[in-house]
Amino acid sequence: NLLSIHTNDVLGIMLLETYISTGAEDEKIDAILENMGEVVLTSPNIAAIVESRNMLKNTAVGAQFVDFTIEKEDGTVVSLSDYVGKGKYVLVDFWASWCAPCRKSIPSLIELYNEYNAKGLDILGVAVWDEPANTIKTIEEEKMPWPQIINAQEIPTNLYGITGIPHLIFFAPDGTIIARGLPNDELFDTIKSAFNNEQ
Repeated sequence: NLLSIHTNDVLGIMLLETYISTGAEDEKIDAILENMGEVVLTSPNIAAIVESRNMLKNTAVGAQFVDFTIEKEDGTVVSLSDYVGKGKYVLVDFWASWCAPCRKSIPSLIELYNEYNAKGLDILGVAVWDEPANTIKTIEEEKMPWPQIINAQEIPTNLYGITGIPHLIFFAPDGTIIARGLPNDELFDTIKSAFNNEQ
């Protein structure tokens, strides 16, 4: 295995980037990273991958939510903790106006909201990597009825190790992460069972 030979050189960086991009299993990537030297681990791309993987572990299912605060255009601030960990189930949708899959999932989120909001489900939109004006326009066009944290940019995506959107995270009333990154149908089933178990 070439990676075991090139643990601390430029070729090791290239081999590792290629290996990770093939969708290798997390455990195997972690095992390889443990044997890599400083040259590989401090290269910008690998350092970013390692950081993202650490953030994913910190915010895995079962972990407590990690808070973040965004300054609004009027100078006031809004935090994730204003919504999460307050005694209600909260589904947080990390999205952007330019993201076609994000836009495509809005109608099913609205259906879910209409069905479960009265039973105690809140949805929170967190607009990332987007222009605030475009976010606001889309919220109006799509008639999204839940609160939004606008202009979050890369702050939450860095904290939660999110590399692609839409990314949905479902939080328990105490702020524990119940599910994240699942396809919508699986996630919605998880949400529905959470409420059925409460009955």
